[in-house]
Amino acid sequence: MKIIKKVEINTNPITSNLQYKNFTVIGDPGAVFSVTVTNEDNSYYNFSEEVDQNGTLKTALGFAATPAKLFQKTLNSNGIYTGAIQFPVVTDNDEYSVIFYADQHFDTFFDSSLTTNSVYALPVIYQYLDTTLTQETAILNTEIKSINNIIKGLLLSKGWAIGLNYGLTQFRGDIKESGFLKSSSFSNSYSLEIEKQINPQLRISTEVVIGNLVGLRYNNATSKTLMQIDDPYENYEGIGERFENDFVEYDLKFCIDIESLIKKHYPRYKDKKKISIFYNFGVGINLFRSVKQNLETGTYIYAYGYDDVNGNFLEMNNRRVRNRVLQYGVSVRYSVMKNMDIKCSSIMSLSDSDYLDSSSMSYQPKNDRFRVISFGITYNFGKIDEVVD
Repeated sequence: MKIIKKVEINTNPITSNLQYKNFTVIGDPGAVFSVTVTNEDNSYYNFSEEVDQNGTLKTALGFAATPAKLFQKTLNSNGIYTGAIQFPVVTDNDEYSVIFYADQHFDTFFDSSLTTNSVYALPVIYQYLDTTLTQETAILNTEIKSINNIIKGLLLSKGWAIGLNYGLTQFRGDIKESGFLKSSSFSNSYSLEIEKQINPQLRISTEVVIGNLVGLRYNNATSKTLMQIDDPYENYEGIGERFENDFVEYDLKFCIDIESLIKKHYPRYKDKKKISIFYNFGVGINLFRSVKQNLETGTYIYAYGYDDVNGNFLEMNNRRVRNRVLQYGVSVRYSVMKNMDIKCSSIMSLSDSDYLDSSSMSYQPKNDRFRVISFGITYNFGKIDEVVD
């Protein structure tokens, strides 16, 4: 990986006469970048090859409607590239947008102090016809414009996404029927997710999940699932038991784009443009209440997050029981349009508590766990790898 660490250019306003501005790109030797310059009419600056190769201030071709750029230039062995931009004589006020692109096809990225994606936009350069305009006023206008651009960038920055998901929860703890796909172990969940793409390979997401967990076990000779009872108050009636858990969970996940990672190391690999596969891992805080009841009568056996200590067996406490979870799993996204994906994921949550089902069994693992199989829609405010360079 090669990093562009700094871009040097004077962005102060200029007068209406013919003007030049030198620029210097500093970073790792061999880093590759491109540059575009456009005016307020959306015309493109045609870079003169004599200028961009050695910095000599030769006359360029000026601005034209045909898209043009300084294309895929490489930093020298000292990690430096020097060029120049010529600004023409104008008859009215003008403004110029100068944008640098790190060429990720050549494994080049900007330092995070400049930008978190492959595009670095300089503050707008103004050219004023009124030569009596003071330098202080011009600089003030530039700063106001820069602040507006920063605010706009924060609101519409590429790489952000928001998603809504519906999920099926599958409990894998003490109280469950034998077998993998028993309907008695499934319940529902809903989640809101906010995601930030750091680079084409990595995304970080925060998610709020509201859901339920359920499970049951019979006490009969055919099921053979009831081998031990956690019954501190001796309320078990001998038929079987069930539990219900409602939880709120706050998660932080890291999502690795597997195909993008493969393509980075094997450029010849052709990924599927509409389908993306991610491996997810992260941590979370789970806040829950859980009550265990007799299977036939529904009477109380034991609970967590309820006021049973004071004899109010089915009255909820104001505070839920807190536990930590470790998450891992895969997700698949299908792009249905430019800014919208359909997402399907299967995430396992491993809890540091053994009481999600209000039971602790010595013959079972000490950590309860559950899987969330979710389906949802994600809206992207712009993917980093969509930037044209």
